[in-house]
Amino acid sequence: MMPNNSSQLIETIIRGLEQELPVTFQRRDIPRYIGNSLAVGTLANIAAKNGPPFIRKGNKAIYERSSFLEWYAKWLASGEFCRCNKCADGDETSSKNSCEM
Repeated sequence: MMPNNSSQLIETIIRGLEQELPVTFQRRDIPRYIGNSLAVGTLANIAAKNGPPFIRKGNKAIYERSSFLEWYAKWLASGEFCRCNKCADGDETSSKNSCEM
């Protein structure tokens, strides 16, 4: 279970993104809004399993703001931030700067 301050932080992040994100946006535009907390490639991998809903138009993945933010809030709350080999193996020698996330 998350501490209360983490829940409040997630709510603040989501409220800010509600103002910043357009109604629809492409997967490639996500770093512009949320920085490196979720890389485009990681989102593509997650989307194949249990990621946010999207539609595909040609080679573009298109998301809708409210459904993406609902998923993103749950993802942040889950603490499931990285699945790269370095982090998954608990490699203490690797820095977060070298993480694939």
